[in-house]
Amino acid sequence: MYHVERAGTATAALTDFWLESESPERIRINDAVLRIDTLLAASPQEQGESRPGGRRILLAPPLGVIYKVYEPDRRVRVLRVLRFRSHAD
Repeated sequence: MYHVERAGTATAALTDFWLESESPERIRINDAVLRIDTLLAASPQEQGESRPGGRRILLAPPLGVIYKVYEPDRRVRVLRVLRFRSHAD
């Protein structure tokens, strides 16, 4: 298992997204955070897609995260949280 942590700016963005949303969207955000944390804690190198600089991106609508894995420490740091709408929305 990996320890998942968020940069302060990622936590602030996530908080803003949640506060700006209506109740049904808040539930979707909560569910996405749980999915992201579960996937990253289990196998972060196998999730999402690689990006330059050792970063990865993972999408779990309505959120996406850019993160970096620190293998020796078994730690994942979420650097940025993104909000987007899927085509189904």
